[in-house]
Amino acid sequence: MARPMRIVRRMSLVVVMAAGLPGAASGQCDPVQSAKLIASDTFGDDQFGSSAAIDGDTLIVGAPRHRLSGMAEAGAAYVFVRGPSGWVQEAKLTSPDPGVAEWFGWSVAIDGETAVVGSMGDDHSGKDGPGCAYVFTREGGVWSLRAKLMAPDAESYDYLGCSVSISGSTIVAGAFQSGWSNEGAAYIFEGAGELWTMRAKLIEASGMWVQWFGTSVAVDGDTLAVGCTWRRDGTGVIDGAACVYTLGAGGWVLEETLTAADGMPYDDFGWSIDVSGDSVLVGARYDDTPRGQDMGSAYVFRRTGGGWIEEAHFIDMEATSRPNFGWSVGLDGDVAVVGAPRQWRGGTSTTGAGHVYSRSGGVWTAGPRMYAADGQPQDEMGYSAAVSGDTAVLGAWLDTHVPYVGDSGSAYVFELGCVCRADLTGDGLVDFGDYLEFLNLYEAGDLSVDFSGDGIVAFSDYLEFLNFYDAGC
Repeated sequence: MARPMRIVRRMSLVVVMAAGLPGAASGQCDPVQSAKLIASDTFGDDQFGSSAAIDGDTLIVGAPRHRLSGMAEAGAAYVFVRGPSGWVQEAKLTSPDPGVAEWFGWSVAIDGETAVVGSMGDDHSGKDGPGCAYVFTREGGVWSLRAKLMAPDAESYDYLGCSVSISGSTIVAGAFQSGWSNEGAAYIFEGAGELWTMRAKLIEASGMWVQWFGTSVAVDGDTLAVGCTWRRDGTGVIDGAACVYTLGAGGWVLEETLTAADGMPYDDFGWSIDVSGDSVLVGARYDDTPRGQDMGSAYVFRRTGGGWIEEAHFIDMEATSRPNFGWSVGLDGDVAVVGAPRQWRGGTSTTGAGHVYSRSGGVWTAGPRMYAADGQPQDEMGYSAAVSGDTAVLGAWLDTHVPYVGDSGSAYVFELGCVCRADLTGDGLVDFGDYLEFLNLYEAGDLSVDFSGDGIVAFSDYLEFLNFYDAGC
């Protein structure tokens, strides 16, 4: 009896939609997956997608557990460029002296022709795991190693390079376990090409008990932000913070310490962070929300004439099963992307998801979720996130695409521009042909018409398609 029921529903849709033909001139938009990126020499347990960064038509993805020259977990990073035929791999970056468990690619950053790769397990100066960051530059499509950045006061297991960021001539690298009690630090380097000099070491200077300062870092021009996930406030409660610094004549100076207005213990506020202009986006991967405990959230802060204000608080009000919303974040102008690597899709566990938000007139609006077209359980897409213009990249570090070998990893690229959801034939128009295509896809149970995003093709998707169709392009 199921099939006749579908036929009746399809006939009723014809009546409703026929009155609206052809499509209208303006309407709904949705992120569209434009590419799935895989390393050219991918193998199991590489965890490609653990980190990602993008600037214009170039992106870089870290694979910190990639085996290199027989060295387990030596790591690598891969550069991709966008051309007329889409995204192609341009280079594989590696350490000049790889070692076991150096985790080259744990963090990555890019600005123009310069890329930075964190290798937080790197051994040097006679010590185990103080960590470092490598600087590469591109000339004529060829990437070359230019510098190795190290802390002059490096100690074992500081893990410098756990986070990195670059803006122009400034590089910042976090060392979240620096100090006797893992207080953490962030090191600022300035320079170009082969000449880089450490200009400052930042620590959390409030006098409070802190740990893991430098877990996340971000810099844009004269504004720098450092995440500190564990900090004991004046009442003895452990919360997180984001310290914002500005560059003046005397160097980098603490401007303000940002905290969540509704912060609670162990939210891990500051686990992820990004800066764009006068805005800072901070992830709190274990924040308790109205949807439940440890769901996660993200906060936007904006600089005003009177200081910094909390402008928005992003919460996924449809979240289930602790998605770790806010595990990763990306910010570029008025567009924000938030990763939720443990998000379920329908009955499929931890496929992961990305969320996009846009700002207009100081008001942020949530867009649809981003799912991988071929998402599988435990892929955890959204473990890393980055955005540049209308393009976002989400790392799926546990994606398994090498037969019988898990966790090789991948990265998904989404275009965030206005794309008609109802234009299923891809001809730029919404017309009766799109309606027929919808019926065919629905009958086949194709998830491309799962407009409600619940992992099931059902009558609710008919209703969603009607709304998109009526809006047109």
